[in-house]
Amino acid sequence: MNLAKESRDADRLAHSLGFLGYVTVSAGEYGEVVALSDAALAVRNAHPVITAYGRMRRAELLAAHGDKGEAQRALALANVATEAADGVEPPASMYWWSTGFGAVQRGGVLSLLGRTAEAVGEATHGLAAMPAEHLRSELLASALRRVDPDMSAV
Repeated sequence: MNLAKESRDADRLAHSLGFLGYVTVSAGEYGEVVALSDAALAVRNAHPVITAYGRMRRAELLAAHGDKGEAQRALALANVATEAADGVEPPASMYWWSTGFGAVQRGGVLSLLGRTAEAVGEATHGLAAMPAEHLRSELLASALRRVDPDMSAV
């Protein structure tokens, strides 16, 4: 992360803070993970796709921790950010992002909120919008398992 700070590149800094949150979540430090998510979202001038992904990730963290009210508010902000990023070419570090993946990610949040039927519908819609070359990725498979353990792209 120090290199990201030194680069003075908003995209790298926001992305590295978000990635550090993924590493930290495995240690069970929920407060620290949310703080890293908030820090990533506070980076000014970050790419809209990075912001959309970060907002959806924050909603997912809150939902996973059982904070349904905050997760709902975070999801509403994530939806606005995702709409703002629609059609914007993602940065190279997020080559896997697409509008369809955003919908699958939203489905994961909805599933954590107990809205399973809505989650599956959202993820199914997302799959239909995804580039064919992304359909066999492990990243997508993992995201789909968060929506429904039996869901797959193929």
